[in-house]
Amino acid sequence: MNPSTFDPRDTPLPVDFFERKYGLSRTTLWRYRRAGLPAVGVGSKTFIRESAFVAFLNQMNGQTVVANPKKEPQA
Repeated sequence: MNPSTFDPRDTPLPVDFFERKYGLSRTTLWRYRRAGLPAVGVGSKTFIRESAFVAFLNQMNGQTVVANPKKEPQA
């Protein structure tokens, strides 16, 4: 594999990643999958590519979505 062509956003990530990073519930992600978000099931786990997730949100919103992590509560 050529390292210059590797895009980490194309690595399938578990649903828990999107719950934590974007502050979404499992139910919201399930609704997104029913609405057309591509996902891969392996056993009892579901994986989504972050690039596909961002593209799906762009398509739904009709605008560019920047991948910002959920803000942590201040201590």
